[in-house]
Amino acid sequence: GTVLDSENSVPLSEARAVDVAEMTKVTVGIPKAMAIAAGGAGSVIYIQHTHDGKTYEYPAAIGGNDEDGYTASFDNPNGYSEFTLSVQTNTVASFEFGGSNYCFTSFAEAIAEALAKDVTLITMHKMPSGEDYATVTKTAELIFEAAEGCEDAIDFDALYANRILTDVGIAKTSTAEQLAQHVFVFTDDEKEVLYGDLDGDGEITVADALAALRIAVKLAEETEDAIFIGDVDGDGKITVSDALRILRAAAKLTDLP
Repeated sequence: GTVLDSENSVPLSEARAVDVAEMTKVTVGIPKAMAIAAGGAGSVIYIQHTHDGKTYEYPAAIGGNDEDGYTASFDNPNGYSEFTLSVQTNTVASFEFGGSNYCFTSFAEAIAEALAKDVTLITMHKMPSGEDYATVTKTAELIFEAAEGCEDAIDFDALYANRILTDVGIAKTSTAEQLAQHVFVFTDDEKEVLYGDLDGDGEITVADALAALRIAVKLAEETEDAIFIGDVDGDGKITVSDALRILRAAAKLTDLP
């Protein structure tokens, strides 16, 4: 491989341990044919990195020229093990965490890592295929979005219904409004969820409507648990509209999800 004139360079032809504990910038030499196929200097190729049983993907910026050779540079937040380079992306899902963008070639691995890191927002780049089924193992709320340019490729209904499994004791409890916004909610199936019951007394009362109103006007904290229970119109926050719907439910004038 290409060795740069730097104390931080490690020749690819020589295996050695590299002791790092933080994000590192990696630069490797790449064949001219690969660089040209990807579009030359200024374009990107993709690094598939298998580490601790998961396969991550990083975009790598191409530098160099025909005369001096080409390199690919990328940020690596996951330590060192085997890398594979390709011209085409294999990313299925990604998310932001700790200032870094984590890309995964497996939907199952992306969801497992998101749950471990308590990440909520997942970006989908393509639909999972084959045996790539994710399993939700704990109470969680996951919000999905399509990557730019991939909107027509993602079937969120199929993703929720067919590609996400749940562990024992966990149930899918998303409302129609939540599903319309690609919000997938998973709760303990032994605990019945009573939407609007912000004080947790097992009933929808005027007290719950007042609690929602206090949150809506910033007199009380809008916690994630409160949003989960009190966001009855599914817009992702607690507003006066939610308070009014809860009040109508308390007066038996309407039903909540």
